[in-house]
Amino acid sequence: MRIWRALKASGAGALRDGVYVLPRSEVASAVFEEQAQAVAAIGGSAQIVGFDSTGPAQQAELERLFDRSKDYASLFEKLDASKAGFARVDEIEARRLLAAVRRETAALAAIDYFPGAARLHIEQALADAEALANRRFSPDEPHAASGHVVPCDRAEFQGCTWATRRRLWVDRVASAWLIRRFIAPDACFLWF
Repeated sequence: MRIWRALKASGAGALRDGVYVLPRSEVASAVFEEQAQAVAAIGGSAQIVGFDSTGPAQQAELERLFDRSKDYASLFEKLDASKAGFARVDEIEARRLLAAVRRETAALAAIDYFPGAARLHIEQALADAEALANRRFSPDEPHAASGHVVPCDRAEFQGCTWATRRRLWVDRVASAWLIRRFIAPDACFLWF
């Protein structure tokens, strides 16, 4: 049972009873080597065999063994339940729920050897849920605004004087560097 749990935790796909596969990597080799030693220690036998798929059909069949879409669907349900509960819980509980889903997402992503659209969707849904929590629990804090950025002509900003607050802080120095580097190499700055 311990060996099965370790293989499951590594994301190994069950090709058939007692035959597990992982995409070739150093981590996969280490996982299989460790489990082979555990099997040998209790008197069993284990073989580690590397192979390449014989064609696209076999490759697709092997990739289906690693399909994590049901796991991602479960995370979506948990995330939806968390979002629905934001109105009834305090900020600490909401952040705890989001952190739990983020941890589960990271753990699933670590064994998602052939990521698909479901992984991108859960990551976007998680970012949206975190933005929702920020709007709900930190309404006075600045939030990202959605919209279209209109490109400007650099020529309009040549010969301008740029002003900012007096003390030098990293954000102000970085802004001055960006202005000189990408907008107006001869820019003047007022620190007031």
